[in-house]
Amino acid sequence: MLNNRAVLTIYNLLLWLCFAMIASIGYTAYRKNKWNIEGKLSYQWHYGLTEDGRARLQADLHCCGYKDFTDFHERSNKCFPRTILPGCRFKYTQFTRMALTHCWIVAFAVLPAHLFVMVSALLCSNHINRKFGKGLPPKIYRLDYQGIVAGTPTGSTHNLFGDGMFQRPPSRLPTTQA
Repeated sequence: MLNNRAVLTIYNLLLWLCFAMIASIGYTAYRKNKWNIEGKLSYQWHYGLTEDGRARLQADLHCCGYKDFTDFHERSNKCFPRTILPGCRFKYTQFTRMALTHCWIVAFAVLPAHLFVMVSALLCSNHINRKFGKGLPPKIYRLDYQGIVAGTPTGSTHNLFGDGMFQRPPSRLPTTQA
């Protein structure tokens, strides 16, 4: 799996697709935020939303009707004739602008990091060849059996002396001659 160019190629293609989707989401949010948002929201309030949708917006935004109480309101315990609640146009417009602004800022802020990942993936895929992942690690990182058995006082098994771990000379026990 280390040297599979097909997997890296598919990964790079998926990265390009994600890049295109993130950029298109950011551009669409930016464009919708700048072009006649009041007209679009008015059309949506009058023709696109159901009674339940308007009632939910009125409850969430604490308002009543679109411009005022008489403009497509949904009756509730807070939205009735002679209410003091304002129309929803200003709050709905501000909420939508804020949501779209956050959307395009986040989308365009993610693009540089995503571009870095794409370049890194392309560079990694260019270094895949028949020998990738098949070589032995450098000698400094290899362990020998003597080093593992001997250990060190600090707990490190790093090869400091070049030819295996330093071993203590075997202790000589006094022998009794009888």
